[in-house]
Amino acid sequence: MTGANRQLTAEDIMTGAVLSVSPDDMLHDAVDAILENHISGLPVVDEEGHLAGILTEADRLRVMSDGADMSTARVADYMTCGVVAVDVTTSARQIADILMRTSFRRVPVTRNGRLVGIVSRRDLVAAFHNAKAADSSSESTSGEPAVAGGATRVDE
Repeated sequence: MTGANRQLTAEDIMTGAVLSVSPDDMLHDAVDAILENHISGLPVVDEEGHLAGILTEADRLRVMSDGADMSTARVADYMTCGVVAVDVTTSARQIADILMRTSFRRVPVTRNGRLVGIVSRRDLVAAFHNAKAADSSSESTSGEPAVAGGATRVDE
């Protein structure tokens, strides 16, 4: 249920099957995973599933800038620590505020400190768009399909 009846939360919009890496993983393998999965970052979790950091494309650029040896570097050597994460109960609007105030592209979602999902900018855009579309279509009483605000429907 969306709209005025219930506020969207992280749990509603997160991607739940999150690819993650360990601090002990080889950096080269983690970057391969980023590239192969067409994502811009990976949460880093310890052996108990607790969020330890995040590895991003920017971290990989830092490796290049440092001239580090990718064959020996570990994720822990270059991951970003002190990651901002949200709880599953955090509202979508609060998450949007976090992403707007920072350069983050995604925010990990935790339950009791353990990683359970991730919310990206795209997840938020889709959630707000779909909620608005659902609200608009439920308000439409003419039997005609809803048309985006400001758009004109053209019948062929």
